[in-house]
Amino acid sequence: IENLTQKERYGSESIKTQLRILLFELFVKYFTFLKSQSSDLPDWLQTAILQMKEKKNFVRGMPALLELSEKSHEYLCRSFKKYLQRTPTDFINECRLNYATNMLIHSDSEILDICYEAGFDNLSHFYHTFKKSFGTTPVKYRQSMAANQLA
Repeated sequence: IENLTQKERYGSESIKTQLRILLFELFVKYFTFLKSQSSDLPDWLQTAILQMKEKKNFVRGMPALLELSEKSHEYLCRSFKKYLQRTPTDFINECRLNYATNMLIHSDSEILDICYEAGFDNLSHFYHTFKKSFGTTPVKYRQSMAANQLA
């Protein structure tokens, strides 16, 4: 919101991108709920998962998840496997990839910038994780989404 108040520094496309990012983050924070699993999850895990969907947390990765959960690494991993059938790392990467796909669709930022902004430390790892999840590279994903928007 602070970035948007300084309109003279940004062009209209940048303002639109900032608004899309803000709306995405608000949606993730306030309107995504764990559907079928919510009743089974302990409150501490539900809270940690919702908080991890915020950019400031998922970019920090596992240290942020451990801090938010106030549980040991081992207990956290066992709980994720028990209740979510996946690892905490898989969950964190999913949050990061959701953010990255939003940026690929709604911004003109370079792939490298998106990679680091989403919390990935390594471009190669970002490409590998992205391709594993979406079956294509970030560049091709962006191109196909742009083509779909024009159609």
